[in-house]
Amino acid sequence: MKAANGGFMLWGWLLCGLWLLAACAAPPTPTRAPLVRATVVIAEAPPRSSPTPSLAPTVPVCPGAPSVQLIRNARGRVLDDDPRPLNMRSAPGIASAIVWSIGVNTIFDVLDGPVCADGYNWFYIRYDDLEGWIAEGDNTSYFVEPFLPG
Repeated sequence: MKAANGGFMLWGWLLCGLWLLAACAAPPTPTRAPLVRATVVIAEAPPRSSPTPSLAPTVPVCPGAPSVQLIRNARGRVLDDDPRPLNMRSAPGIASAIVWSIGVNTIFDVLDGPVCADGYNWFYIRYDDLEGWIAEGDNTSYFVEPFLPG
């Protein structure tokens, strides 16, 4: 029995050693997934066919009249270069009836325009409760200017 008992002890030590080796073994190293790299491609957009914005208004040229300065939906002022009042008319044109005369340095609202008639750029304005058409200027000078208070 001695052999059986000694064999049992040998098997016991052997199992104990295997268990110790298993417990002390290094943990498995994780495998890493391959690194994925994205490639960014920047493509230039084709040129646009829309027009480039500009500060210059796109109004038709009125022969004999100066370049348009008044701004629709803004305010204007009668210049004091000429002390005479500016005529407000019922329609664009020098033959239209005068509905009122506006004094120098008077501020008014620009509602519409320009309309070219008789060599003048005409603007539809409101002054107090009156509405009518005024000429912006002639080939030598302006009668009015934009009024943009700062």
